[in-house]
Amino acid sequence: MRSRLLKSLILFPLIAVPVVSAQELENLRIEGPVHISEGSTAYYSVFALFDNGREYDVTLDCDLRLEPGLWASIGPFADVTAAEVEHSQSESIRAKYSSEFGEANAELTIGILDLDSDPGHALSFDGQDDLVRVNKSSSLEPTEALTVECWVKGSGGNQHAVLVRKADHADAGFVLRWRFRGDSRVYFQLGKHNLNDEIWVVNPIPNSEYEGEWHHFAAVYSVAENYARLYVDGELAAEEVGYGLLENTGDLYLGSFSGTEGFLGQIDEVRIWSVARAQEEIRCAMHRSLEGNEEGLVGHWRMNEAGGQTVNDESPFANHGTLGQNAESDSADPLWVTSDADIRLPPGDCTVDCGAIIRLKAKCRGGRLVAKLMTNLDAGDIVSFDNGGDRKDAEVDEGGRARAVWREQSGVHAVHVVGCEQFVETANCRE
Repeated sequence: MRSRLLKSLILFPLIAVPVVSAQELENLRIEGPVHISEGSTAYYSVFALFDNGREYDVTLDCDLRLEPGLWASIGPFADVTAAEVEHSQSESIRAKYSSEFGEANAELTIGILDLDSDPGHALSFDGQDDLVRVNKSSSLEPTEALTVECWVKGSGGNQHAVLVRKADHADAGFVLRWRFRGDSRVYFQLGKHNLNDEIWVVNPIPNSEYEGEWHHFAAVYSVAENYARLYVDGELAAEEVGYGLLENTGDLYLGSFSGTEGFLGQIDEVRIWSVARAQEEIRCAMHRSLEGNEEGLVGHWRMNEAGGQTVNDESPFANHGTLGQNAESDSADPLWVTSDADIRLPPGDCTVDCGAIIRLKAKCRGGRLVAKLMTNLDAGDIVSFDNGGDRKDAEVDEGGRARAVWREQSGVHAVHVVGCEQFVETANCRE
């Protein structure tokens, strides 16, 4: 017996089975559309990320549910079917995954769109005399700080085309222009009484780079910091030195000025603030809808009425606007159109508590750069990662974790948490 056993060991030697190093479940995410039209079905996937950098589709192994579950149902394949709704609603997809490597949860909030009222709307101006007028109000006349924002899809206009104007002819106030004297670039113009002193902040990039697509423009003035700035899509485009306290005259106009200075294109989501919004605040909120009671918000015209002669101001000051030259329909009325401006996120806090961040990690494998953040932030909070100017927003999960992924990367990358630049990690994506 012994000899046969020895012979077997010689003929069939024992082979050492490689030990697979233990991997820890690090995060869970849900992937799929953030909006579903009523009566339609959308499909979602759930991915588990492990600490070795690998990610697996675990959709069929998850416990899935919807909260509150009133406006949609979810099937075993993460297929979400939206009910018919009278108004747009929200549901949260919640996924739980458990295995020998750990347990993780994920949540994704989705919007159920009422097709009768969504998508959003905007106003289309004819480049001649179409306008919206808002009566003069002291609430729209801050003296120490100002921010003016709007989404614009431009096509042209006359030589002095107006986006937002609050200044009488050749008098004090501010104007955000699509062009000036035929120079097709965006201008932020400020002036004192009788234009005794003026500031011109001019975007160096011609409007031909923007025409036919939605872009976000923000003009900011600060007495305390002594600057006037123009931002395009959240990036600083131009800056000039300030000139002291602001002065204001006249009504507020959108798209034209008393039948002149006509803008050709669409305008959506106009906001005026009595504070100088920081770049990170502009970046964070430009893709978000607002509650309407944010600090410093003095004018908020969402353009979502979709009809009628009034554009409602949803700030606390109720500075409602009127289409055209009067309350009756006339040839100076801009047209209501559906809008696909990128205002896709719900209201949310745009500040990050840097003290609640534990650590940031960044790794790159096969051109896939992954940034992972451990925090003590609340589930649902939004954090932003910046990879050399390429920003990605991420939602904090119930475990206080958030992550962002960039694909097809090469070279060395420095990733930081926006608003908390002390948290920065470098990763080498070798080709």
